[in-house]
Amino acid sequence: MPPPLSASRRVGIYRERSRSGRKITTVAPPIGPFPPPFVVCSRWQRRRSVVWRRVWVGRCWRPARVSRQPGIDKMQPLNPLSCPLTGRLLIEASAGTGKTYTIAILFLRLLLQARLEVEQILVVTFTEAATAELRMRIRARLREALQQLRGLAQQPPDPLLRELLDGIDGRQEAQQRLEDALVRMDEASVFTIHGFCGRVLQENAFESGMPFEVELISDERALRHEIICDFWRSRLAVLDLPQTVWLREQWKTPEALLSALQGTLPHTGLSLIPALGLADAKLAWREVEVRYQELCTVWAAQGAEISELLTTSKALNRRSYNKSVVTKALAAMGELIEAGSCPSCLAEKQLERFTPSMLEEKTKAGETPPAHPLFDLVAGFIAAHSSALGMRRAAWLREAHAYLLSELARRKEERRQLYFDDLLRRMQQALQGESGGRFAAAVRRRFPVAMIDEFQDTDPLQYQIFSGIYPGEADNALFMIGDPKQAIYSFRGADIFTYMQARRETASAGTQYTLDTNWRSASALVSCVNALFGHKRLESPFIYEPDIQFQPVNASTTADQAPLRLAGEAVPPLQFWLMSGEAERPLDLGPARERAAAASAGRIAELLNQAQQGVALIGERPLRARDIAVLVRTHAEGLQMQQALSACGVSSVAIGRESVFASQEAAELALLLNAIAAPEDEAQLRAALVTSLFGCSLSDLAALAVDELAWGELLQRFRRYRQAWVQQGFMVGFQALLHREAIPQQLLSQPGGERRITNLLQLAELLQLASRERPGIDGVLRWFAEQRADTSPSDESELRLESDAALVQIVTIHKSKGLEYPVVFLPFPWGIGKKSDLLLFHNPASGRLCLDLGSDDAAAHLALAERERLAERLRLFYVALTRAKHLCVMSWGRIKGAEQSAPAWLLHQTSDGGEPRVAMPETLQGIAADIQRLAEETGAELLIEALPNEATASYRSSGKECVGLRVAELAGLVPHRWRLASFSSLVAGVESEWPDHDAADGGIDTARQTAPLEDIFRFPRGPRAGTFIHSLLEHCDFGAIDQEGLQAFVQRQLQSHGFESHWGEALSGMLRDLLTTELDQNGLQLCQISRADRLDEMEFFYPLASLSQPGLQEVLAKFADYRSSGEGLSFDSTEGLMRGFIDLVFQHQGRFYLADYKSNHLGNRPEEYHCEALEQAMQAHRYRLQYLIYTLALHRYLRQRLPDYDYQRHFGGVYYLFVRGIRPGSRHGIFYDRPPLALIEALDRLCAEGQA
Repeated sequence: MPPPLSASRRVGIYRERSRSGRKITTVAPPIGPFPPPFVVCSRWQRRRSVVWRRVWVGRCWRPARVSRQPGIDKMQPLNPLSCPLTGRLLIEASAGTGKTYTIAILFLRLLLQARLEVEQILVVTFTEAATAELRMRIRARLREALQQLRGLAQQPPDPLLRELLDGIDGRQEAQQRLEDALVRMDEASVFTIHGFCGRVLQENAFESGMPFEVELISDERALRHEIICDFWRSRLAVLDLPQTVWLREQWKTPEALLSALQGTLPHTGLSLIPALGLADAKLAWREVEVRYQELCTVWAAQGAEISELLTTSKALNRRSYNKSVVTKALAAMGELIEAGSCPSCLAEKQLERFTPSMLEEKTKAGETPPAHPLFDLVAGFIAAHSSALGMRRAAWLREAHAYLLSELARRKEERRQLYFDDLLRRMQQALQGESGGRFAAAVRRRFPVAMIDEFQDTDPLQYQIFSGIYPGEADNALFMIGDPKQAIYSFRGADIFTYMQARRETASAGTQYTLDTNWRSASALVSCVNALFGHKRLESPFIYEPDIQFQPVNASTTADQAPLRLAGEAVPPLQFWLMSGEAERPLDLGPARERAAAASAGRIAELLNQAQQGVALIGERPLRARDIAVLVRTHAEGLQMQQALSACGVSSVAIGRESVFASQEAAELALLLNAIAAPEDEAQLRAALVTSLFGCSLSDLAALAVDELAWGELLQRFRRYRQAWVQQGFMVGFQALLHREAIPQQLLSQPGGERRITNLLQLAELLQLASRERPGIDGVLRWFAEQRADTSPSDESELRLESDAALVQIVTIHKSKGLEYPVVFLPFPWGIGKKSDLLLFHNPASGRLCLDLGSDDAAAHLALAERERLAERLRLFYVALTRAKHLCVMSWGRIKGAEQSAPAWLLHQTSDGGEPRVAMPETLQGIAADIQRLAEETGAELLIEALPNEATASYRSSGKECVGLRVAELAGLVPHRWRLASFSSLVAGVESEWPDHDAADGGIDTARQTAPLEDIFRFPRGPRAGTFIHSLLEHCDFGAIDQEGLQAFVQRQLQSHGFESHWGEALSGMLRDLLTTELDQNGLQLCQISRADRLDEMEFFYPLASLSQPGLQEVLAKFADYRSSGEGLSFDSTEGLMRGFIDLVFQHQGRFYLADYKSNHLGNRPEEYHCEALEQAMQAHRYRLQYLIYTLALHRYLRQRLPDYDYQRHFGGVYYLFVRGIRPGSRHGIFYDRPPLALIEALDRLCAEGQA
């Protein structure tokens, strides 16, 4: 089969010499799923190591025998008591074979036999959690050894420990060393790799050149965002309009550009191809423009002829070139020509109608396709256009990537900051610098031995560091411990090719070992895994043979001591549930997932029911819910599984690697925080209300729109949350919101509520931490937006466990690594994961990671990338299968896309004498036959059955309660008199007071009004309008009454609040009337009041000793004008605080006034806002009681602030300003009162002493 591209581009011939001196030839890159290097046998062959591959011979691919490199597959079982303690050792630890146990035994040997101190034995792993576990396990092993030496152990030691201790001569010295080690265990050198590099650089600052007083930052995402925004602005500033349009089409925002580069950042030493810059892209575009002008010239001269040819040609198939199709194609060509310059976006589908290839394809059989020089021009133009835009995109990405990396380094250097990965780069630079030899020697003296845990997850930079420190000499040792079959973290930068390099480099030394006993799983399940990955029909189970091999492991002697049994019978350890669509057609992914989830949930419910009946047992105990794990790839799969389990009455807990910033709660919390930040923005507030945090329906929103009191109260609550955030910190405001709005109760009432409240509280904690570094609401909101844009999980943002209860566990496969579960369900093993937008692959010749941005060899590189992705899917599947101790149940069958999955490669592989490939059977019977043949050939205990019907089982917990201490319940009511009172709570039973933004309109009859409407009367009513008018007056400069200035101010406010601009004239007129109308006989006007002489939205609190309805009524009854204000009130006696907000307090000529703005609609003419109408509105809404409360507040305030305060002299009175009706030269819309001093003093005594 000839390659799709020319041989010169697809094949490189490399000649080198093997370690034995024989000349070998490497052919790269190959086509198909096999790794480089491919070594063509030339002078030597080994019968048992020869396999068939394909090489490029002449002008086609042909089979050729290819040999594995001699010695690379020689791995010997590890005896941790006799293996060397110097040199470089590679130890492959298959799943469940006791990797951590082996590290602890080696640590013990180094301590007792090599006589190293705990601080000298370096143990490196990749996470803080892993370091804590390693430290704990090593400490436990040391303590056990010490107890054995003292003769105080309650149980006999395991055979390895016994053999180690029996071989020790000086037992007293060994005991002393163990005692000292345990005392100093907190000083043991168990680090993450970043921790190790940081420690070494600081301890050897002179040799390493590590600067002093640097800040170590745990997150550089904010800096990346800053840099990419700078790049975006600087480049956008010099682009012409067409290029700007193109750029925004590619990446709408700088955040989108950063997201496109995000996948490249974890990879060190990444090579970008092709090596093109923006200058190359400009040259390519000039060629496109030349072609465009040629096209325009030909079309201008012969366009009519070409149109006629396409319209009338009898050779063309008129179903493909019908009148409508031709018309659209001609229109597209016309638009292209009329553009005048070459556009970046083409109607390519239509223009292809003019290309020779399309015309030939759609020509009738036996006919000659239409021909014209323009057709070739169009084909060349489209190809050049596509190529040039690809080059432009590649050049932009390359330049952005280079700018980002260089600026990251420069700005961190400038700010004296280091990110965790910078520690590794500093370490490498120190090792390669002039003092590198001395530096490496100093590190070796400090740590003569290093053990690298999870070595399969290393990357080239990390391997270079440890290779540079430990060259494998007699006075030092490097243990590389891991399992390449479990390398599943490429998205974090882990590089399996680095492991493969290390394996090749240690092959000749004979220091490659394997752990060959599985201590986790039952013997039958071990045999099943051996069969699945090692059956004789399977070639290259992990693709990269021989660098990653599958070597069968043995079951331990204790593997079957506590077996899983159902009704006394053993359970087949590996079970396949098969399914397909109707008539054996492949199932779509959606229905397949639904059926698999329902079946798995039903079987889990059935198992738990059997456990309650004493039928499902592990050893002698019943199976428990927490013994069962459902392994999934993604959070979405986990949620679907959780819902299926819930439908069967089974509670579960989800554990994954997803970021909490990618959750629904993060999106909804962002809306909520935006509403708190700008409560006057009704659109933001409504968006927050319809989230599941509040649960408002459309009918709820409609009701709020007409209920001014409720809307005003809601708005003021959000203002309080904002104020609490600003004054007391984010968490105080957030906790107040949670409590007042009952958000936890709202979430817990929903499906998955426990998960949701956990996410919300975790987000709140992260926001609180961020608020310490990002002061102000805007800073926190920007930080939150940045985190949501980059949802790659960190240790802090990883979803937390929502419950500690013993529930069925739903775990992502990545998160399950290192864990074990008695029973495992794999409901969706056919998943292949989301395809990356980045074409990342490893160069076959150099092994270097590359990113293809659009090279000529992209097709070949895509094949290599697909092979790498298949290899990782196989490793992920291996991890999933090997989590189980007793039983693994897997759904499988005829499912769309399943042929690309790991199970398909293992179960349905064929080679037909050539390359191995997947031959997916077309029937369930064929699928079952492949699995059955595997069982027969290997003797594995496999169960094959049809997928059980959708869940019918329902689990009911036994409900048994542990007898223990119980909290006594109080049957009575606890009196609660202390409260935060307000005008609203007194008149309507509402507990909190918010600025009164006109709760309702007056009840004036307007049916008989015939006067022409003025614009201000047509301005909308309701809480939104009231809020806007109050905001307008709060922010207005009363002295700026010129027409132009007022209109500009009003237009800004209208835009801010989402009102149409045509209201500007009416509102500016209303403002001017209000500000220039004389409020009293002395000529008082609001336009005379400066900013320094006014307080807007003045909030107050004053104490209440005891306020009762009878007491208030008794006081008001003594004053005829106010008697009705207390009639009909009903509220409980109150102790606590009175709270409120006064729209305006101002000073004029030594007197203090309070004013309240009312936007109530009392009629459509100013004359209808007369004295009687105002009195009726005041009475209807009990506004007199409101301003008595306000007056008392101002009275107390002035009494405290003015040394010679006198009510009669200093208090000017109360204005209630009905703004729609106020006009200069009249008293319409103005209500004024000055309550008598005796009334205010009586109210003062009532509130202070509880009696009038």
